[in-house]
Amino acid sequence: MESFKSLSLREKTLFISLFVMFAFQSPITNELPYLFYKSDMECLTEGEWRMCQEKTVCDNKYEYRFVNTNGVQSVSMNFGFICEKKLLEAVLIFLSPAGSLLAYCVSIFYEIPKDKKFEYIFKILLLEGYSLISLYIFNSSLLMFALIFFLWNFNYSFIFSQFVYYIADTFPKQLAINSAILINFVWPVGGLVFLFIAMKDGNWVHHCVFMTGLPILAIAYAIYYLNPRKRCNQDESNLSDFLLIQSVKISNLSQENFSITKEAQQQKNLDQNQDDLKKVNIFQELIKKFNEAKKDQVCCQNMCYYIVVYVVQMVGLNASFIAYNTVGGNVKNNVINSTILELIGSIFTIYLMQKYNSMKILYYNIIIVSSSQALAMLNNQQLVQLIAINITRFGIKVTFASIMVAQNYILPKQFAQLTFALSNICTILIRIMLPFYKYYMDMLGVNFFSGIGVCGLVSVYLIKKITIISNPFEEENSLEKSFSKDTELQEIQIEKYKKVSS
Repeated sequence: MESFKSLSLREKTLFISLFVMFAFQSPITNELPYLFYKSDMECLTEGEWRMCQEKTVCDNKYEYRFVNTNGVQSVSMNFGFICEKKLLEAVLIFLSPAGSLLAYCVSIFYEIPKDKKFEYIFKILLLEGYSLISLYIFNSSLLMFALIFFLWNFNYSFIFSQFVYYIADTFPKQLAINSAILINFVWPVGGLVFLFIAMKDGNWVHHCVFMTGLPILAIAYAIYYLNPRKRCNQDESNLSDFLLIQSVKISNLSQENFSITKEAQQQKNLDQNQDDLKKVNIFQELIKKFNEAKKDQVCCQNMCYYIVVYVVQMVGLNASFIAYNTVGGNVKNNVINSTILELIGSIFTIYLMQKYNSMKILYYNIIIVSSSQALAMLNNQQLVQLIAINITRFGIKVTFASIMVAQNYILPKQFAQLTFALSNICTILIRIMLPFYKYYMDMLGVNFFSGIGVCGLVSVYLIKKITIISNPFEEENSLEKSFSKDTELQEIQIEKYKKVSS
């Protein structure tokens, strides 16, 4: 990729480190089956340990123990989340979407300035790393686990909401547009590394501390020292001093064309202060942004269609994790097989992106995945459930990359982050209701993927109604040409004034 080759060694290392950091975020989803896993149980009845069901333990208040754990040590087994304590488990599981919801609300109500994005991301990474490492000390405290689990989900979601846009602000446009494809690839790679290690060590504390917390903390400091912004700021300061001196010299030669006045500087400071004051009232800014989007009918429609399509697909992904509870078999093998399929889907996506445009890929992929989900309507067997999970996990990798790349063509840049955050908030709100939806569909004897598939087929119609409003690559080329022309003119003027001054 030409844009990557044009970067300095320091910038290349930073770019790669950012995606390695993102790969180590993948345990937040792959860890869930381990955190709340419960194996078979034995009850102490008549002085002997015998296999029994949880209901038997709860009804008779038997002493119990977990057996056939396959080496897994989970939070649910450590704290004994059975009988009346299952409510505590439900509260902990709820903290996952609650933390994510808060993070996306923050990203909507407060849009971080470009020059502050790295600082925020770095501090959030430190908070995430240190909090996870502290579990090594506080692993016996349920309250501390709840707090850290909430922070983990908040930190990840905040980074996820800012990551692509930080790449867009820092690196060339082409790299920024293709960053979604790279995220799509590194996520299952990180997941596979985690799962293969977890096959040998099933202790949830080790997963959080050594497989997530320590690597994220190390990468955070590496990214901090690799960040070229510090060096660039110094270079910009030196360049500004040089340009100021040259401007003063030139002003002596041509007062008509060049003037630096105290009044102009004061006015500039006043404008800056007014801009800062405007940012104080975040709700007014949010309303203003919505009103701006409403004025452009095409933009407003694209935002609505994008949110619906994104939400339906992400809900399908979340449904696949819930479905693991009913497919039976070895949970380790089921999770690792699905993650391998995700990786294959990511590689396949890279091939598709080179051949076809993102909107066409999105359109046909959703037709295939949603049709497969809808066809499972009349069969609720475990094998069908597992097939639906795998098709969903494979297809979502293609969907995510294509919809994130398509975002650059269908939404103005100033509304992209707002739309993305709103999409994730809607996803989380529906995700909270998924267990109840599954319970209702199980009562009817209908595969709960079928309803998601029908919604996916409806969203296909919306994709056809989305309007392409720009080509980011053409915009980048025109900006580069314009910048090149301006640079040439400036160099000619500087040479001209050098001759005059000499």
